Amino acid sequence: MASAKNNDIQCLRAFAILLVLVQHTRARIPTPDIHARLFEHAAFWPGVDIFFAISGFLICQTFLRDLNASSSRRDAFKEFWIRRVARLLPAVIFWVAISVAVAAYTVSYSGADPIKVAAGGAMSILGLSNLWWVECVKAGRDVCGSADFNGVTWSLSLEWQLYAILTALIFFAGKRRAIGLLIIAAVLMSFLPAPSFSYPWAFRIQAFSLGAVTYCVLSRHPGELPKLPINTMVSLILVAIGILICVIAPVKLHEPLVIPTIALGALLCLLGSLGERPFSQSRAFSPLIWIGERSYSIYLCHLPIILFVRETMQRTLGLANTPTNQAIALLSVACLVALCADLSYRYIELPFQEWAKRKLAAGSLTLSPRPSNIERSSCPR
Repeated sequence: MASAKNNDIQCLRAFAILLVLVQHTRARIPTPDIHARLFEHAAFWPGVDIFFAISGFLICQTFLRDLNASSSRRDAFKEFWIRRVARLLPAVIFWVAISVAVAAYTVSYSGADPIKVAAGGAMSILGLSNLWWVECVKAGRDVCGSADFNGVTWSLSLEWQLYAILTALIFFAGKRRAIGLLIIAAVLMSFLPAPSFSYPWAFRIQAFSLGAVTYCVLSRHPGELPKLPINTMVSLILVAIGILICVIAPVKLHEPLVIPTIALGALLCLLGSLGERPFSQSRAFSPLIWIGERSYSIYLCHLPIILFVRETMQRTLGLANTPTNQAIALLSVACLVALCADLSYRYIELPFQEWAKRKLAAGSLTLSPRPSNIERSSCPR
């Protein structure tokens, strides 16, 4: 059985979050002209689709492992969600609060209304952010405030919704039927035009579905983390081609081809990360593992930090796009994001994950005792 942890997937998360950072620094802080010119040829928001593919793969693996390890399917379902909530929700609550504080601090940015930002944050905590922002984009910034403070949580809400759909389908219909239904839904959605923040865009399931299908095709035993028999060079080529497809598709293709093509690019990235340690075998990629481990907190904190730096510069140095301001802005954002994400990871993410593990191990959050190895049932097929 493959290792329980794949640091190459962490490196892939790092690539995904770096793409998102490139996208979200655009027009918000002073940056070099070459940064602006990049967007004539590429778009970097499909980094989130790489996250979707990873999530589909890993959530399928984790839930099937839990079903296989428990004598009670109901307990497996409950314990899976306890760990998910402990892993995801505390950091969202914290960074939503920070985003509201940043909105209160901000006076020079359109839509910086802390009440409206708090409303968007509440939708994030409820897992409805994608629905909220689809309607808000239609209504305009005057109605809901700026999405820049915590609107990135739209993708987290979509992931939570997809977790619920996938686990419920597997629980009630079995793995094969669940994956079949996901494939059908993904194919049907691929025929719909999906302009930015339309319903087909904000509820897209294609990359997530491909990730889940990939796990079910490659895994031989429930819960194992499979590897592909491909060498490092092939893995690196797959990841590079996948990223290239993801970033070029939005500017080179027409609807409805954009989202399905991005999903295929994300799939290539995922397949590349499943090779023979394409990144983690080299110490040169250790920073990527570090970034990947903190990618969730980076995703949550980066926009409030970018807007905080922007507002502070506006009040002190101004926002003239000079080389000095570019250096100050980029260095400030990079340092603050790294520091805050690390603190969030170590003092919010990890402690709550450990709390859930201790409670589950002690049996205080389970409905029935843990089975012995002999008593463990097979996962549904």
